[in-house]
Amino acid sequence: DHLTPGILAAAAGLAILLPVLPFALEMLALRQAAANLQDWRLSEASLYVTLEPCLMCAAAIAESRLRRVVFSAYDPERGALGSRHHVLGQGPESRRTEVLGGLLEEEASALLKRFFLSRRDV
Repeated sequence: DHLTPGILAAAAGLAILLPVLPFALEMLALRQAAANLQDWRLSEASLYVTLEPCLMCAAAIAESRLRRVVFSAYDPERGALGSRHHVLGQGPESRRTEVLGGLLEEEASALLKRFFLSRRDV
């Protein structure tokens, strides 16, 4: 698997193929990044995702000590970075993760809606 320089891990569309629950692509990306760096501390890394991470992913993000999380669409039902829950930004300041949400939100929301509508037809 060849990764673009500067990208530690990439995970897209695999959740549909993997029968293991609970599972999230953020978790796979964090695992791949830690394996590539041979270190579970990802304090110099940023995570970019389309949808606001859930509680499980937010906890993994906090434990991996990511520097920053950037997401596009808010998830009012399950979002853990500001919509429904506020998991990051608490605790010791040295371990806080910067959160930037709503980047290209309209475009991402439309993309997610199209994707899930197409899955219903399958």
